Amino acid sequence: MSLLSRTAILLDTISGSSITHIALNHLFKKYGTITYISIDKLKQKISLSIILHGENDPIEIQIDKYTLIKQDYGTTFKVDELRSNRLWAHRLLNDTIVGNTLDVPSGKYSNILEELMFDTKIETELG
Repeated sequence: MSLLSRTAILLDTISGSSITHIALNHLFKKYGTITYISIDKLKQKISLSIILHGENDPIEIQIDKYTLIKQDYGTTFKVDELRSNRLWAHRLLNDTIVGNTLDVPSGKYSNILEELMFDTKIETELG
């Protein structure tokens, strides 16, 4: 990883205005807002707090184990274990996400995914 990439992630982590939040909130804007995210590659854990449109309380999602594989064509992301504080979300996410792969083609998004998941811990919260 380049010095520029590491510096950007370090500044992103320190500042609390996360590129991670911006990217993920863009993907989830149809459903709600991500208010907290923590990514720890060493432990292969991701924690999210999402407030869905029309809801007052956040849904907590904990990815307890994931696999990130660099391929010739890009990066493959697979959720191996997942849980949620809401039973319906836990069941839905386990039925639809756990065990399935997300192939991210080489390029901008694959590079962002790899950089967000490098050997460190990223934690941000929006207030």
